[in-house]
Amino acid sequence: MYYKNHGIEFSNIISDDMFDNLMETAKFCIMHGFDVKDDGSNIANIGKHINKETFEKGVESLYKSGLDILGHGEYKTPAQLGMGEILEKFDAVELRRDMASRISSISTDFHERIERDSRDASDAGSSVGNDIGEHTRQCFEFSRFDKSSSRVKFFFSTIADCELKPLTEKGKLVYKDGLVQYKVINKLNKYGLPQYVPMNIAYNMILNLCHDCENVQQLLDTLRNASMSNGLFYVAYTKLKALKQKVDKGDADAEALFVQLVSNIRSNKYNFDIVRSQYNKELAKSEAPFGLYKLTLTPSGTEYSAREYSLQWSA
Repeated sequence: MYYKNHGIEFSNIISDDMFDNLMETAKFCIMHGFDVKDDGSNIANIGKHINKETFEKGVESLYKSGLDILGHGEYKTPAQLGMGEILEKFDAVELRRDMASRISSISTDFHERIERDSRDASDAGSSVGNDIGEHTRQCFEFSRFDKSSSRVKFFFSTIADCELKPLTEKGKLVYKDGLVQYKVINKLNKYGLPQYVPMNIAYNMILNLCHDCENVQQLLDTLRNASMSNGLFYVAYTKLKALKQKVDKGDADAEALFVQLVSNIRSNKYNFDIVRSQYNKELAKSEAPFGLYKLTLTPSGTEYSAREYSLQWSA
């Protein structure tokens, strides 16, 4: 009995997990096949190019860079066979609709999504209630990243999951501008295929690292230092540095994106503290008007940090 998804039968895909991972790799291919600009300024147009032709173009481009998505040798892995089957059946409306849903989070601006949600709510007869609700929630209940432009989301959603391998020449490390040079190698998922780092994970990792940077140079320096040991930060630093170079040359479009990125990273970190009160028996025996309770203020992540650091130390 064949695996079925969206009403389509697949002979080389055996589970929902495998299908989801292969579709994420298919997204990886389509993003490479679409002639998107580095700054994501034309990402909103990708919806017109979610088709078999763009898919095939991306597969060919990746093959030239050393990533064999479909398997060109005599032996093909189960995942390569599955990718070939998805490509073969990609003309199906259901598959293209699935892919459009996966890409829409980075190609649709927040105000467009709000308008669409409002229309849906209006059809359900609850548009007024929803609109009021948006204005009565606390600031920390919102993610400013959700309201980011499609270009900002494009920056964080196109960071390939990769690792770094130091470049060597005649047995010695290669340096440039005081930095060890690395070759970026795509990490492969459990099915042996490349994928992007999930957008929210990439964003949160960069936010946690850089949220307290006071200026642009500190942000770049922080990413630069972290990039020496982490593939995600290396790719992010390389992309942000290239964007900054365009800004320095007077590119107004690049400057607009750069400002959005820096502003988004700088202003999204919330820190919550927990206040614990403990009854003080000694003071309770006295006639002191205050101090019957001892108050302790601790960051909400203290227990998590203690647990994580213990695991790291014992690793």
